[in-house]
Amino acid sequence: MAITVDVARLALRKAIETRKRLAIPMDHAVCAVDVAQQLDLEVWFKPLASLAGMYSGADDPTIIIGSDRPAGYQASVCSHEIGHHVFGHGTRVDEYVEGAGRARSDDPDESLANLFGSHLLMPQAAVARVFAARGWSLKHPTPEQVYIAAGYLGVGYQALVHHLRWTIRSLAGSVFDHLLGFQAKDIRQSLRGRATPQNLIVVDVHWLDRPIDLVAGDLAFLPTGARVEGMAVQLIDESEDRVTIRATRRGIARAEASRPEWSSFIRVMPKCYDGAAVHRHLEDPDEP
Repeated sequence: MAITVDVARLALRKAIETRKRLAIPMDHAVCAVDVAQQLDLEVWFKPLASLAGMYSGADDPTIIIGSDRPAGYQASVCSHEIGHHVFGHGTRVDEYVEGAGRARSDDPDESLANLFGSHLLMPQAAVARVFAARGWSLKHPTPEQVYIAAGYLGVGYQALVHHLRWTIRSLAGSVFDHLLGFQAKDIRQSLRGRATPQNLIVVDVHWLDRPIDLVAGDLAFLPTGARVEGMAVQLIDESEDRVTIRATRRGIARAEASRPEWSSFIRVMPKCYDGAAVHRHLEDPDEP
């Protein structure tokens, strides 16, 4: 359905108000689940094949996220459900349609929640900062640059491509079409130099505002010379260009580098996690 200017402005205004309420700067990247918890929402993960997400607006407002989806998709779902909460839409269930993501709907509330979620996770100031800090062009980015930026912002590659085209309006049609011609698996192979079916997050010294969130089995590139402490991740390769780690088990680790000085916490949640979000990074003493 067509989105009116008034609806678009309302979504943007509410996203800005939400960030201000939580004292989150507009140029900072965020974790959608952390935002939901700061808003006193209960968040649960459930590995249900037909579920994209759900918001219950009862006495204890709750979000449920389908945990067998890619991390960027889960973040978009969570921010969408936050939108339903912010606008007081009441209980909503979003079904997952294979190949299409959330089921399409002509409900204007769904469009409003979608727009809100995009502005919450990808405000123009945050997107601009990601690219400017690395000396990248917003008008002519490479697929690898968009992929890395999407990982930092916590969204999917295609979600950021569409946001750059239709919301920020920095991409010409030809650049947009070119970027959409690449799949995440192709970009991972380009970045790593080999086929990489696992999710890959590229972390550099400009990763400053949020923890590095991984799912068990994910890979991450860390800055050159980075050292890692903690049982949740494993060092698998080190070169002049980067340090490669794998998330191995639920828990929290820490990475740091000295030239330049940089550090970040690494949070690992189980794959297809089933449980409360507040517990998703707690170390499991029974896990081998």
